[in-house]
Amino acid sequence: MMGLRHRLRRIYQELRAPADICLFTRLAVSAAFFRIAKRHVPIAVLIQRIVPAKRSSDPARRERVAPIGAWAARAIRGGTKANCLEQSLAVYRQLLRYGAEPRLALGFQRGETIVGHAWVMLDGKALAHHAGPPSGYEILWFDSKGRLEQRNQKNCPESRA
Repeated sequence: MMGLRHRLRRIYQELRAPADICLFTRLAVSAAFFRIAKRHVPIAVLIQRIVPAKRSSDPARRERVAPIGAWAARAIRGGTKANCLEQSLAVYRQLLRYGAEPRLALGFQRGETIVGHAWVMLDGKALAHHAGPPSGYEILWFDSKGRLEQRNQKNCPESRA
């Protein structure tokens, strides 16, 4: 019971404004959508289609997107560890809605199986999934218009920004 009480107190502290609750809801719905869509739509097509047509300029709200996005991505999985792709897609889309110019990175390492990781970069900093780029991964970068920007080879220094 103490664990639940602690979680509820922390959520209350994090979501302190009505705008934060709206943002949490929007990010949770987005992450849930991406949880399903990633299995049915090719990822490049999905990224192109999630770019919003309308954008507003709201720099003050941008700093809340990544932390609330992490909470929302965990919430749709029952409080367990968030899926990096679902979280990153939700954060990327919301940052675009607020007029930011984020970059989405998808890293893959091929072997007997394919292992991947996703994260969002804004102003040279990793936002969603602070682990950032793993070493030895081939990285696909998508710009703020959802276009494949570049492909970095393994261990490329620029991919570790």
